[in-house]
Amino acid sequence: MIGNRAIAILLGIALPGASLAGAGTTAPAAGTLLVLPVQDRSGDPAIARLVEQAFVGELGGRRSVVAGGTVRDVARTMRLRDPRRAPPSALQRLIDATGADAVLALTILRAERGAPPRLALSAFELRSTGLEVSWAGFESATGLDDKRPLGLGRIDRLEELAERAARRLARRCADRSPGRPAAPLRGELAVQVVDERMAALEQGPLAVVPFDAIDADDASLAAEIATDAAVTALWRAGRRVIWPGAVREILLQRGRLARGGLAPLDRAALRAALSPGVLVTGTVERFVETGQADALRPRVAVSLRVIAADDGRLVAIGGIDADGHAHPGAFGRRTIHGLETLLLRAQSELVTRLLPARRHAGRAP
Repeated sequence: MIGNRAIAILLGIALPGASLAGAGTTAPAAGTLLVLPVQDRSGDPAIARLVEQAFVGELGGRRSVVAGGTVRDVARTMRLRDPRRAPPSALQRLIDATGADAVLALTILRAERGAPPRLALSAFELRSTGLEVSWAGFESATGLDDKRPLGLGRIDRLEELAERAARRLARRCADRSPGRPAAPLRGELAVQVVDERMAALEQGPLAVVPFDAIDADDASLAAEIATDAAVTALWRAGRRVIWPGAVREILLQRGRLARGGLAPLDRAALRAALSPGVLVTGTVERFVETGQADALRPRVAVSLRVIAADDGRLVAIGGIDADGHAHPGAFGRRTIHGLETLLLRAQSELVTRLLPARRHAGRAP
């Protein structure tokens, strides 16, 4: 049975705590977006509330949005404990119950107070008619990113950093933008195309299998960040990417969540259920920060593997070892302070080198 708030949305009635942007008016061309409750991996409820409010507030001024208590009530009624990890079939029921055209999962991957504060967010959108990510965003920031000579521009409060980052991510979501292209990342890079059958890339969408991690303070978190960064990097490169929850569902049905590689039966299950052309996975071999305060130095090493979904043959492999302070430029303007920013840049560099470029189809026509 659907809760009162869901019924109210379908009837166009506003209830307290419900965000009904566009109710009773003509919805924008992009349609109504259902924003799932933010998934907080940081353990800071105050920052989670601020991020959700800033994101939904910024997005609601540009697009019709359903969010907040409405979505929580419907998800609770449907017994969806973690909607972000739900399979597309469950998300489709949630979309149908609220009358939305798409669903968006927003995650706080990292939120740390300190000197400087650090934050990392990811967001994926799923249209109501498919299994593929229709938009992907990744936002990482530290209080040092905009620092100028004499300390100007430095941000010391996590709340300010979080609100700015959430609003930037929301604007990109509203515009369906992949974000501004970054300059090529310099680092120790090694790539190899093992199998020339790159046509396998065009036989279906890509499925990103959860990464694993070796050298990191929190290996599980580093692996999750790397997986989200890979999905974003692939989507930005114009690739069709299967919704991460769908991949997770198939692997869990096998009784385990494979990381960093696939047994033949796991690959066969993904192939049968999702029809991917290739599988993409990898390993975070280093994800560490050294130094203190104004001298934080991120170091990242990550490998990426592209595997043919039909026979499991390795199509391409690459790895990169990058230092955020390797090429600071004038006044340190090109210094990368954030671990997550460096990891996304590294993933993007590998994707660019390993996979043929395609025209990006992310923007709405």
